[in-house]
Amino acid sequence: LTALNSTDANGGIAGRLDLEVMGAFGHSLGGRICGGLAGTDERFAALATMEGVPPRDARQSGMSASSLMLYSSELPEEMALPNIRELYDNRKAEATIIRLEGFGHNSVTDRPLIFPDNFDYDVDPGRALEVTRTILSAFFQAHLASGEFDPDRLGEMLEVTVIESSAP
Repeated sequence: LTALNSTDANGGIAGRLDLEVMGAFGHSLGGRICGGLAGTDERFAALATMEGVPPRDARQSGMSASSLMLYSSELPEEMALPNIRELYDNRKAEATIIRLEGFGHNSVTDRPLIFPDNFDYDVDPGRALEVTRTILSAFFQAHLASGEFDPDRLGEMLEVTVIESSAP
């Protein structure tokens, strides 16, 4: 990113990235990878993941980035919550845990739209992406631009259950 920001051959990115205040979103293993990066690089102000938790050392030492941990109602809570709770309980910044009702592991991706016969989630794939965009936009707008993250407003969507939040 640093190299692209200084010398992008196509000129589309050069000089447009703020590398001092960053955010990351990852799904599954991507969430774990983004969590590891955000746990070691203080420039990350916000981390959102869907069924991918940061590595143990990042969870135990306390994440300095604000975090949003999403998981589907398809995932049994005894599998979902222990590692998420570890991150939440050791947080150094605002943290929110949200369960997405009717979602499956891949609902936050375009895979159910592209391969509809391969997925049988309760939520419509288009609606799942709309809900995901709404949540991520609100979270990153609040933490990377300006504003306050209000998980209670997100909880007005039928698919969103706020499990716990330290947001004001």
